[in-house]
Amino acid sequence: MNKLKQKVVITFMILLGFGAIAAFYFFYNEQKEFSIKQKEFYIRLDNIKISKTKLKHIILKNYIYAYNNNDEIINTALELQKNYEMLIKSPILKDKKYLIIAPMIKKLGKDIKQTVNDVERWIMINANIKNSLIFLVGYDNNFTHKNNETLYYNASKIVESLLYVKRMSDLSYISKSSKLKLTNNLSPEEKKFVKAFNLHVTYILQNYPTLMKLEDKINSNELDDLLDKITEQFTNIAIHDIDFLNKFAFTLFLIFTSIYTYLIYILDKFAKEHNKLIRTTEKLDYLLKHDALTNLKSRYAFEEDIKNINNPSIILLNIDRFKDINDVYGNQVGNNLLKSVAKQLKEINSYIKELYGIYRVGGDEFCLLFEKANETQIDIIASNLKEAIDKTEFNLNGNSIFITISIGINFIEPLLENADLALKKAKKDNLLKIVKYSESLNLKLVAKNNINTLKMLKKAIKEDNLVTYFQPIINLKTNNIEKYESLVRIIDNGKVIPPYKFLEIAQKTQIYHQLTKIVIQKTIETAKIYEQFRFSINLSMSDILNDYLISDLFKIFEQNPTIASRIDIELLESEYLTDISKVKKFIDRLHSFGSLVLIDDFGSGYSNFAYFADLDIDIVKIDGSIINEIAISERKLHMLQSISMFCKGMNLKMVAEFVDNEDIVKILKNLDIDYAQGYYYSQPLKTPVSDISKLIDI
Repeated sequence: MNKLKQKVVITFMILLGFGAIAAFYFFYNEQKEFSIKQKEFYIRLDNIKISKTKLKHIILKNYIYAYNNNDEIINTALELQKNYEMLIKSPILKDKKYLIIAPMIKKLGKDIKQTVNDVERWIMINANIKNSLIFLVGYDNNFTHKNNETLYYNASKIVESLLYVKRMSDLSYISKSSKLKLTNNLSPEEKKFVKAFNLHVTYILQNYPTLMKLEDKINSNELDDLLDKITEQFTNIAIHDIDFLNKFAFTLFLIFTSIYTYLIYILDKFAKEHNKLIRTTEKLDYLLKHDALTNLKSRYAFEEDIKNINNPSIILLNIDRFKDINDVYGNQVGNNLLKSVAKQLKEINSYIKELYGIYRVGGDEFCLLFEKANETQIDIIASNLKEAIDKTEFNLNGNSIFITISIGINFIEPLLENADLALKKAKKDNLLKIVKYSESLNLKLVAKNNINTLKMLKKAIKEDNLVTYFQPIINLKTNNIEKYESLVRIIDNGKVIPPYKFLEIAQKTQIYHQLTKIVIQKTIETAKIYEQFRFSINLSMSDILNDYLISDLFKIFEQNPTIASRIDIELLESEYLTDISKVKKFIDRLHSFGSLVLIDDFGSGYSNFAYFADLDIDIVKIDGSIINEIAISERKLHMLQSISMFCKGMNLKMVAEFVDNEDIVKILKNLDIDYAQGYYYSQPLKTPVSDISKLIDI
């Protein structure tokens, strides 16, 4: 009997064991599938939380600092939207038991969509407010030389309060009355200043509360609270989803162990996610302070480090013509060159104890920050640095490349800005490639004058004060006016501003092509009135390479074919004609309209006689530096005779520029020069005159 009972017990235990194994196997499979789906849902939910936290971080960072990486902000907002779309595709949500959280998930989608919209509005308003603040500060500073100290003081206090508002996010620093008063005792210029100033202040006052509300909405915890509720509700359903395991009463230990293991798993998962978040934060901080390409410190790190050292000084260096290297060899070679230069900077300066750090502060700009270094040390380091890099042969991707660098040195606050001014001066000077900033260089004054000139240009274009003057070109055989050269001028407060005061600055901006287009249009209109004359317009190589400008020119020609046949184009010989094939096509098309082509300033600049072998030139304008000395310099006279012989041999007409006395005219006629232009006959005129006799009256 006992044996029978023993067999029964053993059989029962075996069956119980098999049952337990089967139950465990069933539980394991169910738990495994459930865990995969649940894990996927939790990860996608956490991704939304991480994106939201990241968005708050970027908004805060971009709110504090002047630089706005709007692409990063909007990409993070879109990442938030994308993570939500992934969440709603979670397989576990297809289970009917989880329909209870559907309303909350739907609300989550609406809230995220609203957050993305708020972010887009925030970017727009924040950018506009920052631009207005920058404008106010700049406008305020530009007004410092004026005599109205009270007005300047009030403006400065308002700007100061606005800056406090921006820094502190506190509207109590300002009121709706924080504007300058427009009174009758102000000068016209001061009234203009007050109006412009108040316009920007009004914009800031009207929009800053909206900006703060948007920021509060974006950084609010409503979305986080909703995510926590979804997490809580989902967790509750998930826990109830394993209730069926309670039916296996005989596996209480297994259930207990499973629950315990599950809890350990969840805790471990959360711990890993937390550690991952910490590592991500550390990585983001590292990336913020280091350049990804060269592994040097970043501009942000420079701004932070500069706060922590005494008696700082910097060497700012830039690779000359780096864009050409990128264009010729490709971006990969350009990137490798930057890495090689960074490596060389580390090696060359590794022994200098005063060196605080090496930074990449721009595309091809590097900065060396020193602490308590004297000027002699810095001068020697800069000189050695330039010599070493200029002599280095960089072997990159099978290419042997030599480079030169320009260097700006500065000891005076603000360090980077002043060094940048010195660097720009160094890049302009082909001989002096190392420039040390000092107040005596007047670099800030030059920069300020350039800014004022650009303002004057923009104002002239806007108010139609960009005008054309016309200087007559005299046929020396008939002694009659045959054509006019169209010359640009600016009318500023009743004064005529000559081109040498603004043209060089304009050529460095997109305004130059707009200026050229206006000259073309105004010349065409004048040519319609004075049908008996030809007119010539100056074009630079950059004009010819500007497809939009040339397209507009030929559209005007096509609309006015009769006028076009009297419009000649002067190519500036002082600029190297880089794309001969494109220039040739341009000239051929000009000739199809009956236009003539002139080489201007011949005898100066590049003076490339090879142009005449490739280009169908009609007329040569001999540079004034030769003409105005032919009566007193035999060398200049011989130069003119040589040019004359060349032009006659090439069957080219000649125009002598800068003709300012009768002796020059006699020599030109003796040499059989075709045309003359200069102050002997007339200065540039507001409008053409019909015949040469009227020039005498003028």
